[in-house]
Amino acid sequence: MSPEEERQRLEMEQRMAAQGRLGVRTAQFGGTPEQLALAKAQEEARNTAMLNAMQFAGQEQQRQAQLGTGMLSAGYVPQAQLLAALQPGMTAAERQRQSLSEQAGTYGQTYASGLQALLQSALGQANIAGGVGGSIARASLGGLFGPST
Repeated sequence: MSPEEERQRLEMEQRMAAQGRLGVRTAQFGGTPEQLALAKAQEEARNTAMLNAMQFAGQEQQRQAQLGTGMLSAGYVPQAQLLAALQPGMTAAERQRQSLSEQAGTYGQTYASGLQALLQSALGQANIAGGVGGSIARASLGGLFGPST
């Protein structure tokens, strides 16, 4: 903007020189009304350009932030896809583990039931043997210590 503003100032100065008003000064503004109008227009244009630049910079920062957020979330897509691909295998492995656990539990219960039946059988045999042995001992010893006839 500066080269264009400088050209406009020089053109005005040349017009004023052609009109013979080059050294004219007013008490209120220090120059001619045309110079004041040009300076005011240039400052307004400069302020408008700065405001537009600040707004554009804010919009650009927001666009960059959205782009960064999109890239960050896109970075997690491969991880999510990998986990989704592993999920069926993890389910199958969990089913196999659960099946083995149930088999082990069933085997343990069956084994415990068998041991309990074996123990009951042994106790029954011991009771029978104890009853038979006691009867034999009573019968044979009963004649020795019993009343004589």
